[in-house]
Amino acid sequence: MTELGVDDHGWVHGARDQVRLDRAAGVRTHPDAVPTPSPIDTPVVTVIDVGCPVERLLDGHDWLTSLLIDAGSVVVVARATIPGLRRLESTLHLLDAERTIAAVLGQPRRRWSRAVAHGIGGLTAALVADGRLVEIPEDRTLALHGLTPAPLPARLLTAAGVLLSLIEGNPHHAR
Repeated sequence: MTELGVDDHGWVHGARDQVRLDRAAGVRTHPDAVPTPSPIDTPVVTVIDVGCPVERLLDGHDWLTSLLIDAGSVVVVARATIPGLRRLESTLHLLDAERTIAAVLGQPRRRWSRAVAHGIGGLTAALVADGRLVEIPEDRTLALHGLTPAPLPARLLTAAGVLLSLIEGNPHHAR
């Protein structure tokens, strides 16, 4: 990833191949403290790691709350663990199921322990049945170092492609 500097709105811009990556400069302790993003001229998929419970955003009145409510697709990320799937299920109860996609980080579903597999709730099971649960393989190098100039693993790119296809194929998704 190449860092391109900080803009007047408080966002650090970066690039990796054809992907533009922006992140808020500095540490934010509350969603209300995240600056409004810089204007963008080209169509994009906006990915925001909110880093807080969805309930906190839904109770807010800032641009992040509006984005969550108005987004065509919402991707909820969870770990393939019992607590991770419980949290996923409770989050799904707060969101519009028709525009929600789950990205589950960890082992493929076929390799989940019996306890983890039985931890799937009804809304998560509906996402599985609809093909809207994407398995994201864990990569130890990325987990340890974050993004580097090294090529991304093929299996991670494949999972990202499936996720992007679901986002773009969602009839609620607006470009």
